[in-house]
Amino acid sequence: MIILTLSADDCLNNVRMVLQVTVEYHDKPEMTDYFIELADGIENAHPDIMVTGNPEGMQPRDGAFEVTTGEYVLFSKFKVQFS
Repeated sequence: MIILTLSADDCLNNVRMVLQVTVEYHDKPEMTDYFIELADGIENAHPDIMVTGNPEGMQPRDGAFEVTTGEYVLFSKFKVQFS
């Protein structure tokens, strides 16, 4: 039997949290391009963030471009007023 003892600091220093960001986007070519650009930018700058688009079984809304994490909406094209 091997008993391994770790301190709380050892555990915290070796735990990596992965944040998931989901992007709902209308499947028009330009929206797909925006999604890819956003996903690449986020994942290159922050390797611990995983970006997914249009989850399986979800029909994206017309004109949608909405970025969420869990229950929080980080950006919604529907809520932004363009002039």
